[in-house]
Amino acid sequence: MTEQTTVFERHSEFYGRNKPLPNDYFFLTHMKLRKTGQTRLLDVGGGSGAFAILVKEAIPQSEVTVVDPTQNLLDMITDPHIKKIKGNLPYNLNIDDASFFDYICVKEVLHHLTNSSISGSKNLTIESLLELKTHLENEGYLLIQEIYYENPVIHTATRTMIFYLLVIQNFLRIKIPSKDFLLGLEVCFYTREELFAILKSCGFEVINTFDEPWDFLPKKYALFLKEWGRIFVIARKKVDK
Repeated sequence: MTEQTTVFERHSEFYGRNKPLPNDYFFLTHMKLRKTGQTRLLDVGGGSGAFAILVKEAIPQSEVTVVDPTQNLLDMITDPHIKKIKGNLPYNLNIDDASFFDYICVKEVLHHLTNSSISGSKNLTIESLLELKTHLENEGYLLIQEIYYENPVIHTATRTMIFYLLVIQNFLRIKIPSKDFLLGLEVCFYTREELFAILKSCGFEVINTFDEPWDFLPKKYALFLKEWGRIFVIARKKVDK
């Protein structure tokens, strides 16, 4: 078990959201409009199953699989019709090579794919997206929800500050006095521009987005931010013809 997974196990009540977010319906509406026959969804990092349950209730004939590295969170999913698998990106999903899905959802997962450096973390994210692509049907859809922090001068500066503050915190084993800085946590956030570039490099075409900007001024000023919030992305797997 990695230290990152240990963080999720230790703070399962923090990550164990059991209700969908209002903007989860952005993804659900797309799925309901495009569903033809049986819909197969893979929810990677699906945790306690909030989105998986929402999809299953709205599209009862759907096949829903949740993959998460945290057994505590998987145990919170009580619907017997939702398949649960303990696994993690990029190469330990524990999914059969012949398993393909119409939709793959990764909600606030990519920033947890970290290495010892930002460039290494980005490479790990690219490897993970390419791995997910192998399980996506031709012209299937990738549903991504991510948090972004964008500095007004150098867009990536705040991300870099957060990344290395956590490195220092975890090395010294002295917790930064903020509920968001969990001891052992590692994160590498991407600007929206970076995220779109990564998706393009992995062979995905962004077809729709929804932005949820945040405006909590004390934190915005403390982190030297111009823009921050959540971005919801629907991307289609491009197929060579």
